[in-house]
Amino acid sequence: MMLFNKVFQPLPFHFKHHHYFPRFLSNASASKPLKIFPTGSFVDLRQNGGYYLDKTHFISELENLNSPAILSLRPHCFGKSLFLSTLSSYYDINNKGENFERLFGDLYIGKNPTPLASSLRVLNLNFSEFYNSTKTFYGFLYSNILRFNEKYYFKYKNKKTIFENFSDLLDRKLYIFIDNYDATVNEHSNDQDLKQFYSSLKYACNNGLVRVFQTGVIPIGTADLNNVINLTQKIKFWDLYGFKESEIEFLLNNTLEYDLSTDVKEGIMKWLKKEAYGYFFHRYQIEGIFNPAWVLYYFKKIMEQMKFIDEAFYNNQDTSVIIKALLDFPSDSHSLLSIEASDLIVDDPLGKSIFMEASNQLESEDITQQFDHTNIDKLTTDRNSLLSFMYYNGVLTYQPNSLQYKFQIPNNDVKKKFIENALENYDWKEKDLMSITKCLQILEGKYDIEPLCQFVEKTLHKLLKNNDPNEEDLIQAFIDTLIFTFYADIKPEFWVNYNVDEKIIDLVRMSTGKRIAIECDNIKMECIKLNEIQDNTEETTKISSSLLEKSEDEILKLEINDPNQPSLKTVGELLEWKIKKQSKKYLELLEKQEDESLRCSFIVLRIGLHRLISRKVYCDDLKENLVTK
Repeated sequence: MMLFNKVFQPLPFHFKHHHYFPRFLSNASASKPLKIFPTGSFVDLRQNGGYYLDKTHFISELENLNSPAILSLRPHCFGKSLFLSTLSSYYDINNKGENFERLFGDLYIGKNPTPLASSLRVLNLNFSEFYNSTKTFYGFLYSNILRFNEKYYFKYKNKKTIFENFSDLLDRKLYIFIDNYDATVNEHSNDQDLKQFYSSLKYACNNGLVRVFQTGVIPIGTADLNNVINLTQKIKFWDLYGFKESEIEFLLNNTLEYDLSTDVKEGIMKWLKKEAYGYFFHRYQIEGIFNPAWVLYYFKKIMEQMKFIDEAFYNNQDTSVIIKALLDFPSDSHSLLSIEASDLIVDDPLGKSIFMEASNQLESEDITQQFDHTNIDKLTTDRNSLLSFMYYNGVLTYQPNSLQYKFQIPNNDVKKKFIENALENYDWKEKDLMSITKCLQILEGKYDIEPLCQFVEKTLHKLLKNNDPNEEDLIQAFIDTLIFTFYADIKPEFWVNYNVDEKIIDLVRMSTGKRIAIECDNIKMECIKLNEIQDNTEETTKISSSLLEKSEDEILKLEINDPNQPSLKTVGELLEWKIKKQSKKYLELLEKQEDESLRCSFIVLRIGLHRLISRKVYCDDLKENLVTK
């Protein structure tokens, strides 16, 4: 939900000035500029004279659904809590007469009230409070019912359990508002008190005793009520949350202390559309939506920038310089995902692969309609469920003007925040991404993978400081290194086939219509004959790190004892054998792929935990296999 200094019902937009100078006019408007500030409380906003984007016309639309149970889903920080607070205030029986007029008199619903206005007792529950506390659900419900009792002077009879008291509430005219209802999806899905709570709600809804409105991010099975209507599936409610473009234009004309010229406003609008626009939550949606939390942050910062830039600067600088100065502020601190969602998406190789694929075009058969602790646990391996989870969390959105299940990344902010979250696992900085880009340019221009391998070596070393080693680290480090740059189309576990033969290659990078194939392999620490004793993981990691100081010739001469290849005595011999094997196994299949041609192929051998040795197995310029002598 959006917040302004006064009620706004958007009108057609027209920039007020079409001249070039002055670009910055002092106090151009006779009225005070809109003051923007975030809050989740409708009452606080209205009582303190805050400006409010009026979407109360949706209240009558919601009642016309004739459903006792409604579910409203949107991504994290998209205004759900404020709208829930608006509904709670509207139906609260304590807000009759002057209270109602003060809160809603100048809003659409105040001028067009429904029969249910100010006629119900309301119980407000925020499940994130339960999730983030040490309380049991029983204790959480008990404390909320006590508050309800104090508010409405309702006295309980002497009952044995809180659920019997809760049943007494359900016998009255009651509207229950549950915010963050999906906070319980993992740890508390099997909580018996939570199940009993929803069982009581289901009975009360079925018998017309209570109304329930729930908000969250994903649909979950724990809270499955009969005949619940999910507003996400209703095109009529596509703009219930978030800003439309006309509303952003209104802000540009009315939130700033001084009036900006048309060209500057158009430049800011263009930037905002790249950063925070592009959400399509329904396939038939007619226009995109801006993320409200990010937009409010941007306008706040723009207003702060205006205070430190004098009028002379605006009157004597090019438009591009003015826009750059106004937008010179830190990135928004609002997180893209909750911590739990980040663990499931950003830290998952499949999630990164889907995200990279969506930077071009991504299709799915359908959207998962319900999650529970069972399929949440399977997200790391179930592509369609994870894609749906990313859609509900705002990481992906429908492509506009597409009736199919086609998805894309909404905007630049999502890209940046996703990558920032992922980089935290490696302690990477922005300068590291620049280094990766240079490595990839060398890979593409000179067919040289060695600089990239050197960077990945450092990545593995950092990664293994805090994690137990495993054989997938090498492949994952390459995937993450390539994905985070948005420099290439990466296909992990790429299938190649010709007639009846088929194989999987670890990584294939698409480049200018051709493929660069990377096959990874390992020589485990226990297979390398070293004088040092490897008693524990810490000691093994220390010994493996020492291999980074050795020259390539020294590494190739290291003796090994591989039970799978007992005839091979050194790292060099094993590398030679693997090159010949991989050439025979993959090259013919890759060259016969009809959709794209093979540019070059590499094998990267991991010796121990950190050290990498790479070889170019094939290059299309030479038209022959390349085998190390």
